[in-house]
Amino acid sequence: MSQAPEVTARTEVRDGMKITWHQPIAADDGIVLRADVYRPIDDRQVPVILTYGVYAKGLAFQDGYPLQWGKMVADYPEILEGSTNKYQNWETTDPERWVRHGYAVVRVDSRGAGWSPGFMDCNSPREIDDLYQCIEWAGTQPWSNGKVGMLGISYYASNQWRVAGKHPPHLAAIIPWEGQNDRYRDSGYHGGILSQFQERWAKHQVANIQYGVGARAKKNPNTGESVAGPVTLSDEELARNRVNVYDDLKKHPFDDAWHRSRSADLSLVTTPLLTCANWGGQGIHPRGNFNGFIEAPAKQKWLEVHGDSHWSHFYSAYGRAIQKRFFDYFLKGIQNGWERTSPVTLNVRHPGEKFVLRSEQEWPLARTQWTKFHLDPGAMALGRTPVAREGTVEYEGLGHGVTFSMTVERETEITGPMAARLFVSSSTRDADLFLIVRVFDPQGKEVTFMGSTDPNTPIANGWLRASHRRLDPKKSLPYRPYHPHDRLEPLTPGEVYECDVEIVTSCIIVPAGWRVALTVRGKDYEYEGELSEFVKKFHYGTRGTGGMTHADPDDRPADVFGNTVTLHAGGARESYLLLPVMTFDFSGQVAVVTGGAKGIGKGSAEAFAVAGARVYVVDLDEANGEAVARGIRERGGRADFLACDVTDAKQVAAVFARILGEAGRLDVLVNSAGGFWKQLSVEETPEDEWDKVVDLNLKSIFLCARAAIPAFKRQGSGRIVNIGSMAGVSALQPSSPPYAAAKAGVHSLTRVLAFELGRHGVTANALAPGTTATERVVAVRSAEQRAAIGQATAVGRIGEVADMVGWVLFLAAPEAAYLTGQTLSVNGGRLMV
Repeated sequence: MSQAPEVTARTEVRDGMKITWHQPIAADDGIVLRADVYRPIDDRQVPVILTYGVYAKGLAFQDGYPLQWGKMVADYPEILEGSTNKYQNWETTDPERWVRHGYAVVRVDSRGAGWSPGFMDCNSPREIDDLYQCIEWAGTQPWSNGKVGMLGISYYASNQWRVAGKHPPHLAAIIPWEGQNDRYRDSGYHGGILSQFQERWAKHQVANIQYGVGARAKKNPNTGESVAGPVTLSDEELARNRVNVYDDLKKHPFDDAWHRSRSADLSLVTTPLLTCANWGGQGIHPRGNFNGFIEAPAKQKWLEVHGDSHWSHFYSAYGRAIQKRFFDYFLKGIQNGWERTSPVTLNVRHPGEKFVLRSEQEWPLARTQWTKFHLDPGAMALGRTPVAREGTVEYEGLGHGVTFSMTVERETEITGPMAARLFVSSSTRDADLFLIVRVFDPQGKEVTFMGSTDPNTPIANGWLRASHRRLDPKKSLPYRPYHPHDRLEPLTPGEVYECDVEIVTSCIIVPAGWRVALTVRGKDYEYEGELSEFVKKFHYGTRGTGGMTHADPDDRPADVFGNTVTLHAGGARESYLLLPVMTFDFSGQVAVVTGGAKGIGKGSAEAFAVAGARVYVVDLDEANGEAVARGIRERGGRADFLACDVTDAKQVAAVFARILGEAGRLDVLVNSAGGFWKQLSVEETPEDEWDKVVDLNLKSIFLCARAAIPAFKRQGSGRIVNIGSMAGVSALQPSSPPYAAAKAGVHSLTRVLAFELGRHGVTANALAPGTTATERVVAVRSAEQRAAIGQATAVGRIGEVADMVGWVLFLAAPEAAYLTGQTLSVNGGRLMV
């Protein structure tokens, strides 16, 4: 054993920062923790971003995790710009990027890790006590403004939930980026089944940076010192100075006091928070991020969800921008409009690793259609209709299991929590249920994604040990069964048991003609395709589980789990997969959208097609209109483009005659054609300009409604949705006089239509959008002008087409049957009347 030299903190100036290496922070039991502190050179008081954790404050990301670093900067090259990257550290933020903006960054090695001596007990209550004291130390330094924020991934995120529940006075805001908070359910025991992740984790990421590895550890490239302390201990001494985390985990197969002491009490978390989840996290963190947002009583809380690897977006320009706006607001008091940020920001996932950014107001989404897809053992299918007669299908417990599937007829969004109800019998006293939600393209190839720790991650996973099937009725929801996991209730072989299985939240847009499948088996998912070089070299590289496997023979003895499992479905045993479907259902309906070549009209046409309607895109713009219809058809929808000048009565009559001749009915008319050419004063407006603008915006609605009314009356049903404008409600900004007058007329005509047609089962409503980022607005208003208009709204931004389209679909849906003659102002609070 090497004698530990006395450690003296030292401060130097380099790369535009004042850096203190090995800053001592005394804990209340006498242990001296060590931190690296990065701050502005001028000693001014600044907010502090603090982390406390096990991964060694001096270990360079590039050196400790070269495979991950190489992939990340190849995928996001902007990470290499604007920083020397000399101080990058695994799952903590780059101090160079924050110090220049007036922040201090403090990295504390947790006790027993890196340069902090002591007994290493990862995720223990003692660590949270230490963290509390570190926060208070940072908040009371002469260079601190008294506000401390926490920002980090994984280990550096999960402890944020726990310490926030203790309310350290100087903790002002937290960003738990991919961080669990329920040690049992999120990561330790999935559905009661032991996860082997901690065994791998301790070996690959903890043992090599324990305090005392000393001369055998990697070196800090900035100091030349070992990242694992100034003393070198023997393997035996190191083992005596740490808890064996996996052995400890195995000693606690139920959710007992030990697990609770290592989990957060979310009911106590009131600190302003931004919780960031990964759709592909599956077996470790996202459950905690979503539940933290739902359950924490914090009055100021936001949820962001992304894809890709566990670390990439944290360091990307996208992630850094979100983090900085949040901390600028809460730690510096900068009035940057963050408080008007939508509560929920989703990167909606499409096949091909495509993500589309979307703002939402709540989680789970209020418009979710919780849809049961029933298991049919005879056809091995999923269907919306309950199966009349009971059937069975069996599989070997350690085999490939069975798969039920369905082909989606139209593009379908699945976003949110999932669950399944199964009726199960076993040939032994127990059964482990592994559920995988999967998607296959028309050629039968499975679609997987880059998950947080595996490039071949399926859509979603769920797990349940059948002997843990008992539910907590107070905490269970239809889409989130909650099991107390506090006792074993063995099965009687051959008897049938009802099992409700929680499936981890996920998101996918499934194109028309693709298959959604549920696989039920008795072992972990295994990706059957070719593995990339990254997977082959990655220490968590497995076939789709990211190292979170469940094959410990002590937990899963072959004489119990090498069994035969029978699934029972149909008749009185209603077995189903519950999916959060994100679309209104317009199957079998015909929708006509004028002005459908661009903007709100285009967005509406595409949305109706996704929801199952046959769509007619009507516009003068043949090139763009046909492109919209063609795009819908290519995605499996039904759409036709019809060229028409909607200000010409003869053309309108001909188009509607053709539509009714082909489709035989008309259910929805969206009048979106509109706009103006010149922004003039009343004095400057020539008569022909007035006539042209009024005809396009008002006369067109009269002509199209008149053409549609006979069909609506014959059917005894119909929906008219007119696109008005905030300009027709109030003159808040320069506009076109004929445009404003025409849009006011649209709102009035809408009321007349509602009055005349209400007794015929027809509703008429209008939207009055605020400034919206359509192609026309982007072309005529600069980014600065759009930003200025956005700042005048309550939510701090101008509208997006998607903001309007949701309301268009709502007004056309059965849910709006009692709403008619109304103009809905959708302007982000720019105008409140």
